[in-house]
Amino acid sequence: KGILSLDKKLVDYFPEYKQYIKDSRINNITIDHLIKMRAGFKTDPEFYFTFTTSSDWVRTILSSELSFEPGTRMQYSTAGTHLLSAILTRASGKSTFDFANENFFGPSGFDVRNWLRDPQGNYFGGNDIYLTTRDMAVLGLIYLNNGMLDGKQIVPADWLSKSLVTYSGSSIIPWGSLNKVGYGYLWWLGEVSGYKIFSAIGFGGQYVLCVPSLNLIVAVQSSPNLDWTRADTQERNVLDIIANYFIPAAK
Repeated sequence: KGILSLDKKLVDYFPEYKQYIKDSRINNITIDHLIKMRAGFKTDPEFYFTFTTSSDWVRTILSSELSFEPGTRMQYSTAGTHLLSAILTRASGKSTFDFANENFFGPSGFDVRNWLRDPQGNYFGGNDIYLTTRDMAVLGLIYLNNGMLDGKQIVPADWLSKSLVTYSGSSIIPWGSLNKVGYGYLWWLGEVSGYKIFSAIGFGGQYVLCVPSLNLIVAVQSSPNLDWTRADTQERNVLDIIANYFIPAAK
């Protein structure tokens, strides 16, 4: 819609926070870096509770120290996705929830009952949106169907095709049953049981996993009330079930 540009600098949306920036590298972060998880913010085990327990999440994130120079590599951090929500709110003049209802949830038939907000009212860009498992499956269906649902173009096809490109190179180290691990525009990419997949993966085993060649969507909800180690184990276990049972059944 022309509201955002991927090469736009993060700090341009938060002029009142510039005085709190301690790491000058934050001035180089673009929206492109954020959406590819290449901004350099610390990992969730290091930083998640630091900003989510603060009185101003955006200020806490912007005053933090980066792990590396933006754009040089990929590192998953929920701090970055929260900034995307705050940026969208400022750029569009609408809350992320209202914007999503107008442009995605509503046209897709989603009924979103709850979504956590930070103390300044920004909807949480990374976590705690409450969807039904069916709605999660519909998200996968839209992306399997070139952005279409019931004859309506929900997501622009050009954006969708760019979203599912591996920008952070294929890893030779597998993550459980996921091989050739890569990352697109906020989607995990790779291969499971020899099939190319793209997937949204949430803490503790929330999945929207799509296998295009099998026309398969797997939507899974799991208990998120876990510590970091148990959450990782549960995520891998769910993926093992998909690899060992769901994909062979679809074949």
